[in-house]
Amino acid sequence: MTIPVLVFESKREKGRYLSNGIDCADSDHIDGDVTDLKLAMMIWRIDLQVPTKKDLQENIDLSREYKKRMRELYGDEAIVSFDMELWLELYEPVVKHLDVETFNNAREWDQ
Repeated sequence: MTIPVLVFESKREKGRYLSNGIDCADSDHIDGDVTDLKLAMMIWRIDLQVPTKKDLQENIDLSREYKKRMRELYGDEAIVSFDMELWLELYEPVVKHLDVETFNNAREWDQ
């Protein structure tokens, strides 16, 4: 069994993915991008079906609202790392299929 997830692959460097945060970023890579999918930022569905364009758009909308709220609270210079519109300038969303063990290890980073 595999689990489909949406990850963000670098447009400049195939096989490199947006990391799931600073604590799992590749410190030897200029952008911190990772090659290990369990360390990549990912979107998955609760029903474990393939993530759709609608799922991606819902996350973009959530990110947009978060960014707006952060700027309301902290001003236009607020640091916002959950900025999917910026991610999509630099990364291509791609579906990957993870084995259950890799998927479970990836979820541990989100806990």
